[in-house]
Amino acid sequence: MNLSLSSLSDDELHAAVRRLTARSNVTLADLLAHLGEVEERGIHRARACATLYAYCQYELRMSESRPTDGPRRRGSCTSTRSSGASSPGGSCTSPAS
Repeated sequence: MNLSLSSLSDDELHAAVRRLTARSNVTLADLLAHLGEVEERGIHRARACATLYAYCQYELRMSESRPTDGPRRRGSCTSTRSSGASSPGGSCTSPAS
């Protein structure tokens, strides 16, 4: 966005934040669906990661959690599927190629 944020009115800024949040929610849902498929196929193990959690940290360079993540995102790498979800821990034995 080339527009200076300080030049937006309060209503315009509020509307922009709502649009960005909606887009972020769609992207997060898509990411979680993809991570679920990675887990189901065992791709994380093929990449030398014992758990999906480790895959997220070492292969995708996701942080464990940040204050800005909120409760919704903190568990995204540990519970992408209701059955057989990975638990925190584990590591990858080789760096990403």
